[in-house]
Amino acid sequence: MAKKVDLEAAYRRNDELCRRAVQAETIGDLRAALRLSESCLALLRDALAYQRRYLPTALQPTFAVDRVLSLAPPLFAYRSLDALALYSESRTKAEIATLTDLPGRLIIARQVLSGAIRMWSTLNRAAGGATQLPDVDQSTVSIVTTWILMGLVARVGPASMGHYALVTDLRREAWGKCPVCGGLHRAAGVDLLNVLQDASCRHTASFVITSRAT
Repeated sequence: MAKKVDLEAAYRRNDELCRRAVQAETIGDLRAALRLSESCLALLRDALAYQRRYLPTALQPTFAVDRVLSLAPPLFAYRSLDALALYSESRTKAEIATLTDLPGRLIIARQVLSGAIRMWSTLNRAAGGATQLPDVDQSTVSIVTTWILMGLVARVGPASMGHYALVTDLRREAWGKCPVCGGLHRAAGVDLLNVLQDASCRHTASFVITSRAT
């Protein structure tokens, strides 16, 4: 059984990462918010154990799970959902009691991600023109809102019409800047949205897309 000091350290570290995720999401860096939330999964067992034993009246530290489920679909982040699925499969009985609906929410998140891919394909087939997205529901609105915030999609015409157009073709090559050393890396935009290793400084980080290369 883990010592109190170790459980508390995990609880505090989880809280710190969640705060940083909130800050990243507030400034629109959703990739960083997702990465920070995903990194909390390794701490969640001890963080939940600390909360149950020593802070029974406090809110359960499950923020990271909620953010991974919310952010992964519009960011096409299969691996983040896979990481959450691995956590789900390895949960203790106490963790299962805390997050009883996690398997079902994972299924829904994967369905929403598949819907995001279909929407992106629909927008892409419009070849830069406006198109109306079919089957508009709450998940569709949430995904499109995220894309608008990221500058990937723009609303065309009145909001009531539901017409949108791509602003950025993620298949086109772009320049990405390493946040550690400032080195530039050229790759497809969709690749730059993933965590990459800089060839110069060897650090692994989320690159900042600075401009189109083609």
